[in-house]
Amino acid sequence: MLGLLVVVDRWTRSALIGLFALYLSYVYAGQDFMTFQWDVLLLESGFLAIFLTSGSRVVVWLYRWLVFRYLFLAGVVKLLSGDPTWHKPYRSRVSLLDATAADTARLVCRAAAELAPYRWEQRLP
Repeated sequence: MLGLLVVVDRWTRSALIGLFALYLSYVYAGQDFMTFQWDVLLLESGFLAIFLTSGSRVVVWLYRWLVFRYLFLAGVVKLLSGDPTWHKPYRSRVSLLDATAADTARLVCRAAAELAPYRWEQRLP
């Protein structure tokens, strides 16, 4: 119900405070089961969302800082875990096809963009 209030933009700040309090109670009740990295991320982003409704640029920069910290610390955790699969690059056939398809698509789009004006100029009387 609180999420629906946020979606329809009615009593947004009150609904966000309620959602934050609800999730905080879940984390407190779950204790050992709620100690993952995304639980803290949801709590921080939910807390910042309360202040995002005011349109402050500081809150936008705090969101950027939150995303940077999350991505940086996720990489640090993976590298410090000691798992050998994270230390050596692994490219599968699918990722190689995806990378070459992206280059091919980019080349085709660029060629089409370059050739399109010439076709129009030829059709003009």
